[in-house]
Amino acid sequence: AWSSPFITAVSSEFVASGASVCIASRSSAFIAERSSVFITAESSSFIASGSSIFMASGSSAFSAAFSSAFIVAGSSAFLIAGSSKLIAAGLAPFIEAGSSAFIAAGSSVFTALRTTAFILA
Repeated sequence: AWSSPFITAVSSEFVASGASVCIASRSSAFIAERSSVFITAESSSFIASGSSIFMASGSSAFSAAFSSAFIVAGSSAFLIAGSSKLIAAGLAPFIEAGSSAFIAAGSSVFTALRTTAFILA
């Protein structure tokens, strides 16, 4: 009963005072925690589906074909996998205020990590 007024009252102050600090402090830890789990869970299927295309078409065609689909499919799964932890920690305003910046910053880092893991594998 009190959670909605509490979130409403705190969210404006949170966004005004702590959004940049929260994004800076939480995003690196969140990416470090979730990307390793996501890469571990998805790397085998990703390599199995992409290696033949990667070898046949080359890296440029592979990047062009997979980057957009990977960002669309991976970012949603990435946020869904971590949203329960963020909400449990009381960071629902962080998702609302920082989602666009988080996706912009996290997808490039996540794509770089995924590409590095794929090339190394």
